[in-house]
Amino acid sequence: MHLARTPWIAAALSLYLAATAASRAVGDDRPSTAPESVEPVYVDVTEVVGAETKTVLDATRSVYGVREADWIVVGSELRAVRVVGKAPDQVLVETARRAGAATATIAPVVTKTFVFEKKLHCAGCIATVSRAVRAVAGVKSSTVSSDLATVSVTYDSRRAKASDIEAALAAAGKPAKVGDR
Repeated sequence: MHLARTPWIAAALSLYLAATAASRAVGDDRPSTAPESVEPVYVDVTEVVGAETKTVLDATRSVYGVREADWIVVGSELRAVRVVGKAPDQVLVETARRAGAATATIAPVVTKTFVFEKKLHCAGCIATVSRAVRAVAGVKSSTVSSDLATVSVTYDSRRAKASDIEAALAAAGKPAKVGDR
């Protein structure tokens, strides 16, 4: 059966297409159903103690565009996940200061992918890699790829270098180098 030959389907389709074209022409304000891209941002703060830790955290969570926020190190390092293009760095810094932080700065982070010389093969290998990478000062997060061939590491570029992470992985018996597969 050809759908255009069924009168009510053809009419509904015409109305839908007309409404879609009209909403695009005038700039539809409805929220998109496409998933938003998000990114982590790390805020270093000083002199946040006691009840101020909750105040600073709650204030950060209330910034438009921030999807989640948590302390990495309570009172000194905060991780916020924001929608790309929202919650500008300066707004996050000012929010932390107004909420009680003596100082607040955005930590310069870098994410690099390290390719293992030999693919990992089990959960024990993943745990070994995670422990080795976390032991490097300045590492914020790490994720082993689903094919167990790489690990992506996000780190504070003031405190760590790619060579530090390569050395830690080699010392753990899982040598890897920065690069593409």
